[in-house]
Parts: sequence; C-alpha cells; structure tokens
Amino acid sequence: MTSLMTTILIVVVSVILFVLVIMIHEFGHFLFAKLFGVKVNEFAIGMGPKLLKKQKGETLYSLRLFPIGGFCAMEGEDEDSDDDRAFGNKKVWQRMIIVIAGAAFNIILGLIFMLIIQGQQPYYASRTIAGFVPTAVSYSDFAADTDGERDYLYSEDEETYLTIVEGEGNAAGGTISAEEAKSNEQAGKGHIFREAASGKTGLKQDDVIISVNDYRALCFYDAYFAMSMDDDGVMDFVVERDGERVKIPDVTFDRVDAGGMMTGTEMTVLDFQVYAVPRTFKTLMQSTYLQSQYFVRSVYMSLYYMITGRAGFNQMSGPVGIASMIGEVAEAGFAQSFMEGINSILYIMALITFNLGIVNLLPLPALDGGRFVFLVIEAIRRKPINQKIEGIVHTVGLLLLFGLMIVITYQDIIRLITSCSG
Repeated sequence: MTSLMTTILIVVVSVILFVLVIMIHEFGHFLFAKLFGVKVNEFAIGMGPKLLKKQKGETLYSLRLFPIGGFCAMEGEDEDSDDDRAFGNKKVWQRMIIVIAGAAFNIILGLIFMLIIQGQQPYYASRTIAGFVPTAVSYSDFAADTDGERDYLYSEDEETYLTIVEGEGNAAGGTISAEEAKSNEQAGKGHIFREAASGKTGLKQDDVIISVNDYRALCFYDAYFAMSMDDDGVMDFVVERDGERVKIPDVTFDRVDAGGMMTGTEMTVLDFQVYAVPRTFKTLMQSTYLQSQYFVRSVYMSLYYMITGRAGFNQMSGPVGIASMIGEVAEAGFAQSFMEGINSILYIMALITFNLGIVNLLPLPALDGGRFVFLVIEAIRRKPINQKIEGIVHTVGLLLLFGLMIVITYQDIIRLITSCSG
C-alpha cells in the first residue's frame, strides 16, 4: 500500500469513526427522548452549515459541515414551552435518563470497540510477574557506574549473558574487561546490559501485582498506568506472594529520555514481563471489561492529576492533536498489516469514546453532567429551577468550553508545526 493510499485510508476511517462516536452519543439522547414522548426538533451530526437535511415528521435530520460535534435539539430544552411534549414538562427522572443516555451510549460503544480488539488477541496480559528483562546500556553509562552496586551482563549473541567485572581480563570464568566491552561495542559485536532494577529491589518472579503507589491494579494496564505517572522511578508495590499480601517499598526502575515530541521528559523502563493468559470466552469477557475499566479509571485519574498540577495543561489535546495521534498510530499499524492498522485506530477510538462519555458526565455547565446536577437539585427541591438562570449558566459554560477548545487547538497546531520543522 502506497503512502498516499495509507494516508487517505487513515483520514477516511478516522472521520467515519469520529462521526460514529458523535452519532452514538446524540442517538442516546434521541432514543430516550422519543421513548418518553419528547418532541425532537432537530437531530444533527456535525456543526456549522448544513450539507444535507431531511424533514421526517416533526424532526429535521441534518448532516453539517464540521464533524466535531452534534446535537439533539429538543422542544423546551433551554427555554419555557407550553407544549406538553416539551423536555422541561416531562418527569424529572425521565429527563435524567435522557441527559445521561448520550454518555452511557458512548461507554457502550467503547465496550464494543474493546470487544472487537480483544477478540483478535490469542493471549491477554496477567498481573503475575513471569521474569525480568535486562536493560541495554551504552558503554559510557557502564563506565560511569563503577560504585559496585549494580551487576552488569554482557552478551555476544544477545542470549548468553556473562558477568562483567570492571578491570578484569577475559578469564576462563567468562568475564570481560571494560576496555574489551567498549572495543566490542564499537565494532558492533555484543551488547552491555544492566540487570533489571526492579528485580534487584524487591520484586520476584510469580509475584501478583495488587497495587502500585496505592493505586489498585485490577489488571496489568492499571499497574502500568500508575508506573507511568510516577515521577522518579521509585515506587511502593503491594503484591501477593505465596498466598500472602506483601508490601514492598522503594522498588526502583531505570528512567530514560522519552524522546520525540517529549524530549527532555523521562519515562520509566518496564523491566519485567508478565504471564500470558490464553483466550477463552471467559477470559475474553474479563479482558474486555478490565481494559475498559482501565480506560475509564485512567480518564478520571488524568483529570485529577491535571487539576492537582501533576499533569500539565500542555499535555491536553483537541481534535487536531487527536487526529495527528491517530495518524501516527495508524501509520505504524499499517506498516505491519492492514488489520493491525485498523485495530490501532479502533484502540485510539475506544479511548476517545470512553473519554467523551466520562468527560460529558462531569458536573460542569454546558455538559450533560452539569445538566444532570440541575435535575438533581430540582428533584430535591421538588421545584424546577428558573429556565433563564439555567440557560445563562449553560451558555457561559459553553462559551468557556469553546474558548478552551480554541486554546487547545492552537496548542495542537503549534506542537504539530514544531514537530514537523524539527
């Protein structure tokens, strides 16, 4: 497949999936509005000028120019209406269901995406440590670390590791001198490795990971997420060992430069492997659920880290950044195979649709969660809140949301230009 064809395919598939995510969200609102007898004036996919429109009964169905949103315009949603079928005249519990249905449908779509992806995998990652992986190091790193606290390994064929003893000759015992290791590396012969740091600082084979830095690991990806959010590579683990829970403080991992667009940012080196679990119907369902809950929890935790300052605002991405990320991931996938490319896009879209569902449930003005809060207050007061006041709150929230999106989009474009020029 040519580069041009790959790019066109990525764009087409990404747009289709974006539209699907938006349509599913709005369809959730639409379906329950119809079920509860609410009059729907317009069901729109996209924003901006109408490209296509069709009036069917009381509802106008439209496709708009920009595939960055959509809406389900219900009678009496943001203003008073004398129509018995107006949104505001329905029972409060019915309006609650209509409001949260969009986010619920996004989460269901995410589960479907995840089921498709997991259904193609022959094995799934467990939480049980199967073994440790030596970290490749350069000669300069090796030569600089002469305090004797770390053991090094040397391999000529990347399979047989021999202990390196600083200053000793290539003795019958299989050791090699630092100078010979340097000479061999420069000649492209052999590699220097450092033994896995985590295995030397507390973790053992067959440990089952329970938590990392007090973050509960329901699956391997929860543990990996907690490790990725750590700042210094020194973490507290709780594992199940020989049937008992054991707390292991100060487990240490090596840190390396993340590279790419994140130059200067360090990331933790994962230096252990976990056992693979074969696919059965039961493990497929379990893996689909666990991967999905990992996405949901990671969204909440990422928002928490952003609010508390552990994650920077510059790490947020909007439509441009997301499209760029989809393109990079998909291109890498298509380089392996067609299905790998499709699965890469599906994986990113699963994350996006979970994000959309969760973020929409946040109790913020203009979002579904904000509207739900007003309905909860109404249910407690047994009296509707003034529509004008609620409308003003949501309008201000919408303007702030648009402003945030403009800033994030500008940031995405600058990041993209900087990346391309670099």
